[in-house]
Amino acid sequence: MKIIDNQSILLDIYQEYRLPPGLFYGNTGLGIVLLLSRQLSCDDFFGKSILDMKSISTDITLESGITGVGIALNYLFQKLQKKQLRGLLSEIDSKVCQKVACDSNVDIDSSYGAVFYLCHRLRNDKHLSGTIREIFEFHIAASTEHIIDYYIGTTHHDYRFSLRHSTSVFVFALSMVLSCTGNKTMWIKKIKPMLPVLLEVYPFSPGNRLMYWHALSQLNKLLEGNKKISNHIAILQHSISQQSLLDCVNGNVYLGEGACGIYYLSRHFPEFKDSMSNFSHEIENYISNSLEIHHLGDIKYLKNHLGMWDGVAGIMLIESLMRTDRIFHGNFE
Repeated sequence: MKIIDNQSILLDIYQEYRLPPGLFYGNTGLGIVLLLSRQLSCDDFFGKSILDMKSISTDITLESGITGVGIALNYLFQKLQKKQLRGLLSEIDSKVCQKVACDSNVDIDSSYGAVFYLCHRLRNDKHLSGTIREIFEFHIAASTEHIIDYYIGTTHHDYRFSLRHSTSVFVFALSMVLSCTGNKTMWIKKIKPMLPVLLEVYPFSPGNRLMYWHALSQLNKLLEGNKKISNHIAILQHSISQQSLLDCVNGNVYLGEGACGIYYLSRHFPEFKDSMSNFSHEIENYISNSLEIHHLGDIKYLKNHLGMWDGVAGIMLIESLMRTDRIFHGNFE
């Protein structure tokens, strides 16, 4: 799909425009797609990203802070350089642990950032000492308790499709903790009493139902199968169609809340296995013919829509993913 006429303009904007460095909304997301499309060298990408992180050093949210950037940079560095970003990660470790330990009013997004980041560290760094692992698990436990208390004490009605659907993110966090920490038995005992509440959730939007299907399926595997969860997963699975997913985005094309996000979630949904090739072309046409693509041709508009969540970076990432899927799967022509 053709996003903008001259994609090299994105490199100029990345190098000169003062966009915040966050993963979802900022420069890091844009840098990732420029790196993957070989418009940006590894040295330039990692150098700029690490330097930019100074301005978000106290933000530990995934969306705009050091945890999201840290996970992304470490993942890419492992893939490209076959090693960990040890010095940078140690700095992030310290800031995350300090934030959750010392701030009595830590916000819920920061708690989620801490859980996902510290679980990422436990899962991906086999050389962490026993002491460091204990420290990480302590802070994961405290942040998870905060997340659980917050979820139980609030009610969320998510009628619009979004990859930040609150219950899905909550269940993904529980799955991360269950899979990455040492005391699995303790967490199973904490999670099981919450299952009746989680099994009452039936998101209004088909897109959020698809995301919740993914989240519950992952949790169910870690719990080694639960009949009630399996039944609810089946109800969610049979309620979703490709057309209903396209309808639910209501003109939005972006990764966070639009057609790109729907494609990302649909790739491993069993009901679509035999029709995913056609669906990918439908989504590509949907994006290519949208008013948003037309608007992105205007430089002023483009500068406000550069990020991974609600901008060009997310569209380019999904475009690349579609190409890869079609290469590696025979039915993706």
